[in-house]
Amino acid sequence: GRTHQIRAHLAAIGTPIVGDLKYGGQAVDLRGEGLPRRLHLHARRLTLDGPDGRRISVSAAIPPHMAQSFDRLGFDPEMDA
Repeated sequence: GRTHQIRAHLAAIGTPIVGDLKYGGQAVDLRGEGLPRRLHLHARRLTLDGPDGRRISVSAAIPPHMAQSFDRLGFDPEMDA
């Protein structure tokens, strides 16, 4: 996609990404709450059908800055969305 496309679209529909000061403004600046000033956007899991029809699933650990934020906010970092 285009540069920052998902960030711009999410902000346009009123759901900006936490830490995205460029598109979300002060509403998503949670540094005063003790959260890092980093973008909280992450592809936790990607699942698709491979060329042979078998399902392929790839997972990635939550980045440390997001794990810190989840802990501070009382979220379970292992939860499924």
